[in-house]
Amino acid sequence: MVFSVSAAQADSLQEALGATYQSNPTLLAAREALRVTIEQYPQAQANWMPRLSTSATAADTLSRSKTDTRSQSRTSELKNTLSLSQPIYRGGRNFAELRKAEAAVNAQRATYTTAEQTVILAAITAYMDVIRDRRIRDLRKANVDLLQQRLESTQTQYDLRRRTLTDLSQAQARLSQAKATFVQSESTLASSTEQYVQVIGRPPAELSMPDTMASMTDSLDTVLAQIDDLNPAVLAAEYALEQSREDVKIQTGARLPTLQFDASMSHSRSKELGGAIATRTRDLSGTVTLSVPLYQSGSELSQVRAARYQTNQRLLELDAAKRTARQTAISDWSNLQSTKASLESFEQNAEAARVARDSIVQELDVGRRSLIDLLNADLELLNAEISLASSRRDLVVQAYTVLRSTGQLTARGLDLPIDLYNPQIDVDDAKWNLFTSGINQDSTR
Repeated sequence: MVFSVSAAQADSLQEALGATYQSNPTLLAAREALRVTIEQYPQAQANWMPRLSTSATAADTLSRSKTDTRSQSRTSELKNTLSLSQPIYRGGRNFAELRKAEAAVNAQRATYTTAEQTVILAAITAYMDVIRDRRIRDLRKANVDLLQQRLESTQTQYDLRRRTLTDLSQAQARLSQAKATFVQSESTLASSTEQYVQVIGRPPAELSMPDTMASMTDSLDTVLAQIDDLNPAVLAAEYALEQSREDVKIQTGARLPTLQFDASMSHSRSKELGGAIATRTRDLSGTVTLSVPLYQSGSELSQVRAARYQTNQRLLELDAAKRTARQTAISDWSNLQSTKASLESFEQNAEAARVARDSIVQELDVGRRSLIDLLNADLELLNAEISLASSRRDLVVQAYTVLRSTGQLTARGLDLPIDLYNPQIDVDDAKWNLFTSGINQDSTR
């Protein structure tokens, strides 16, 4: 979906979305949550790697004995040991844990997409709310100015005995009501402005109303066809199912034999106090251990059953996610069509109210209409223009809401003119990163 925006305005919708993408703390936090999950991949890879350790001991032994004579000896000993442990086979769990970690990363990427779409839609809503509320504020301000002129004119005509006290009172009442609603519109605009700052991260400048939708999904069938492949909630449920299936293999692998190789090399030095020569010893050993579990108290069997039940749960949750996504898409699409139809009606209503008001002004001058007719016509035109401004805002927001159903309400899907975060870079950096603890501080990667 692309919106054509006037280049003369100071802050276009895409510019505001770009600022949101780069600075919104909710989105940045979701990015860090994804990086946390990505670290599961090197943690699973570590199961293939050896474990190497070293230890050193120092001992000082003092011995005393007493028979016919007394004797005493003192021996100092130093020992250093280097140990290596390399798992060879863990019942197939290494491969299953690696695949589970990959599915977890993909599920979190889908969750990140959901967060990104939520933030972007919130930014679009805040952007359009400010445009709408500014328009309503301006309309109500213009209405106050108009009613002030009406009151002054009525006062003059009342003084000339061409208007009654009723006319004057009606004009005063309408002006007072208009002033009160104008104050309310300013308060609403202040709230919208604060929401804009909260989501987008900077005060709104001159905002440009998106004029036309250059590209939109043609039909509901097209939207529904894209749900299974693109909707992030459905994708997250699919990857959660993959994790559960791999977890069944992991729990089953706990009941299978394991094979491990262990090696150690030690060096010791022992010297008796006063002795001329120290004793040095070097030991090198290697062991291959095959462990075959026979009975493990039954807990491992319960864990396998639990993993299978969870797989069934994830399968049902996937079906529920698909149904929910489909229902949401249909509802959003229907609301969009309804909003488009309402916009056409409000445009016609506003135009008709304007023509009617202008006609009543002329009829009032020749005495065929009363002042209350004109005041009512002013109010009807104001309400029509306010409804039109709200409907234009609703159309833009609802159009983007439909786009969210297919998982395309993202910075990449909207082609925002900024540097985009690429999760694959973090995945590639994390793979086999088993020798450092440094983290990436660049939030745009």
